[in-house]
Amino acid sequence: MDGVITGESCYWDAAALVVWELLWAPGYMGLPLPQGVPPFTARPNPGEISTVRQVVFQGDEVISLFKRRALNSNWDLAFLVFSYQLVELFRDFSRIGLAPDALPQVPGEAFALDHLKEYGFLYRSLEALHWEPRFSEILGSWVGEARGLDLMDMLARRVPAVYAGLTAGTFQVASRLWRGIQRVFQEWYFGAQKYRSFYGEEPLHPGKEGLIHREKPVLPRDRVQDTLEQLRRQGWTLGIATGRPFHELHGPLQEMKLWDYFDADSVVTFTDVEKAEKELKLRGITAAGSSVSLGKPHPFTFLKAYWAGTYEKEDLVSPKFPRPPGDRCWVVGDSMADLLAARKMDVGFIGVLTGHDGPSNQSLFQREGARAVFPDITHLPRFFRAAGSPEP
Repeated sequence: MDGVITGESCYWDAAALVVWELLWAPGYMGLPLPQGVPPFTARPNPGEISTVRQVVFQGDEVISLFKRRALNSNWDLAFLVFSYQLVELFRDFSRIGLAPDALPQVPGEAFALDHLKEYGFLYRSLEALHWEPRFSEILGSWVGEARGLDLMDMLARRVPAVYAGLTAGTFQVASRLWRGIQRVFQEWYFGAQKYRSFYGEEPLHPGKEGLIHREKPVLPRDRVQDTLEQLRRQGWTLGIATGRPFHELHGPLQEMKLWDYFDADSVVTFTDVEKAEKELKLRGITAAGSSVSLGKPHPFTFLKAYWAGTYEKEDLVSPKFPRPPGDRCWVVGDSMADLLAARKMDVGFIGVLTGHDGPSNQSLFQREGARAVFPDITHLPRFFRAAGSPEP
């Protein structure tokens, strides 16, 4: 959905603002402000948002890196970028020989946002520390060949062994720290009023206006509508497999007058993924024999969208999951996460270049086996007519 029909800029802004808030806001770490970074405010203007994103994502090179490594969720993006800085702080603690019992936690206590203020106090009290947030270092070789959620495992390995008891289970999806970062992200995306309505709690720093109000499609709306209408007339059922929660998808698509083009039974969101993960965990069923997330690049969202209730959740996470017919199911996406999911399903992938890295993704998609790569979705109806694909 994002980068194909809807833009992602608001999400990347939100992720950058999360990192900014956690590092420099007084309610969290409250670090000394480096030159060129605007002071924290819950109502940054567009220029300040642009500056924060430029600093945190290094001219968006950090986004490009993680996109190429099949990281699909912007919650994960915010989590990894902030956590990298946190891990580097632990490494500097180790350099000066700081004992674990000098840190604000006790072994076995899950690391959480609640600890950040204390870590900020500790940082300011230790003159021997050389650490400061350096976002360019994220672009280094620490990622190895890792893709997707394996990036979090690579990050966890960078924590000095002496602090293993304090950070065990921290650098992974759904950890207490991850959930806290997800919450702050939602505050920025929805704004204080909508956040309060959805989650029933107040943001730590009130007054956020909400980036959701700035959402736009990647192309003029009439061109998107015309394309979707042509595809429907060709007989295709249009589905959605997205990392957005339902309430972040339905509202914007309704506002853009695009929702009705999609089959409601074939719309699968993070809300469905989270529900499935909880249900399967309670029943002792794991995803294809492991405990990995069902989010992309796992094919669960695409399989559920295609089969639309034909199969149970456990069937879709089985190593022998039901594969869609290759000539009747296509994945259209802008990222490696989409391509890898299509590959696991043995169906065709069509890359579009309206995502973050734009035309530079063309060679990547072609090298990785995309059946076609187009500038945008308006080329799809002609492709399917020319390919002589059977009526779906």
